Amino acid sequence: MYPLVALAALFVAADPADPIQDHAGIFSADAVKTAEGILADIKRRFEMDVVVETFKEIPADRKAQYSPDKKDEFFQKWALDRANARKVQGVYILVCMEVRRVEVGADRAAQRRAFKPQNRTELTKIVLDKFRQKDFDAGLIAGVDFVRNTVTANLKQ
Repeated sequence: MYPLVALAALFVAADPADPIQDHAGIFSADAVKTAEGILADIKRRFEMDVVVETFKEIPADRKAQYSPDKKDEFFQKWALDRANARKVQGVYILVCMEVRRVEVGADRAAQRRAFKPQNRTELTKIVLDKFRQKDFDAGLIAGVDFVRNTVTANLKQ
């Protein structure tokens, strides 16, 4: 859990700079709008990125690397690669619907003070609990709200 194939139309329609890239199409427009407001608040107050990307399945160029017995390493690397590609300075959340996986990562600066390893574990649990109930919008909003509240609390210390 270190620094978390949709339809082509979704890739084209999404702005790569958007903090929420819902390639799996699991979130409503209202939930994305609400979450983006929370993410903008985090960015404004703490100069920290929070990026969420969802994928319907493991991309074709990564499928051969996936093995169920080494899934933790696989998802950690995939999340790290995506966070680096997006130049995330903060928290990155990767969601893969095919294997029901949520991978949360944070860069070193965030891990030191703003969003610690135990916070990543708790965030994963919050999001997965909502997703298991098929309440993806609630998972998104509860997740980004948890990040905002946690960063606020951690940086007050």
